Amino acid sequence: MTAEACPLGRGGAAQAGLHAGLRYAGYLRLDQVLGAQAPLSADTAQPIHDEHFFIVLHQAHELWFRQWLVEAAAVLQADAQAPGFFTDALPKLHRMAEIQALLNQQLGLLATLDPLQFLAMRPLLGSASGSQSLQFVLMEATLGTLDEARAPQACTMMTPAESTQVLATCRQPTLHDQLARGLAAEWQRQQATPAAKACHAQWAQALTEREAAQGWPALALPAAFARLPRAAALAALLARSRSQPRERLIDDALDRLCQLEQLLHRWRLQHAEQVRELLDELPGTGGSSGHRYLSANAAAQPHSALRTLRQWAARPGIQVPA
Repeated sequence: MTAEACPLGRGGAAQAGLHAGLRYAGYLRLDQVLGAQAPLSADTAQPIHDEHFFIVLHQAHELWFRQWLVEAAAVLQADAQAPGFFTDALPKLHRMAEIQALLNQQLGLLATLDPLQFLAMRPLLGSASGSQSLQFVLMEATLGTLDEARAPQACTMMTPAESTQVLATCRQPTLHDQLARGLAAEWQRQQATPAAKACHAQWAQALTEREAAQGWPALALPAAFARLPRAAALAALLARSRSQPRERLIDDALDRLCQLEQLLHRWRLQHAEQVRELLDELPGTGGSSGHRYLSANAAAQPHSALRTLRQWAARPGIQVPA
């Protein structure tokens, strides 16, 4: 095969030559990654076996948090009004949902932590707490489950620079905002089609009747989220109503976003329960009320506009337009 025929091309081959001596461990910088576990009890008279596991579990979480944020940034930086927005966003949202599912699964490993070893290890942690995880809070702000009003509480254990970053992220469009923009643009492209016209008439009537009869707050959304534009709502309902490839793709993207929200809520509940098993009524490592603090945070997680809309559409008595 000639250089011109090779998929790498001449430039690619030259680039490969620059890294000809690169090895697996060097590429992954395993000396840094595998050298980052430094149990504080190792230098004491009684090293605590479970401390290494405790460190690895949290470091693994932070690595997956990082990748989650990388995928989210790609979705947020894309042009939501472009026709190919949902095509490009779906695999990223799918990966984010799978990462969150993996995090939920990994959190289950916390059950293997021996309570007595953890209690022996706690004094070594000082004021360190999982509540100080900047990346986790940024994930919440990016997804939209943390708004500017609730952010100060989340920042109570963070540095001033970290708090500034969190508040700045809360002021930026969330993933829900970005997909709502994409939906509104999609409605503008499809509103003249017969299917969209039928959807508009039937769903608009259903929305009006439901809101008037039962005060269902499908579009009177929690204060944590911007009001969902009617165009975005109708595009979401159109995608849920039809089985055409384009609509299925959009509905899959929305489903992944709502799945992210649900998985995060489950993670919070699971974390609170496992902390209760470890600490019972003891306070958290950072001085919080322990599992009660975590349970309250899980209960305070709001529903997004799109998730609320999709739940409304699935309620009994709602006739889905064909």
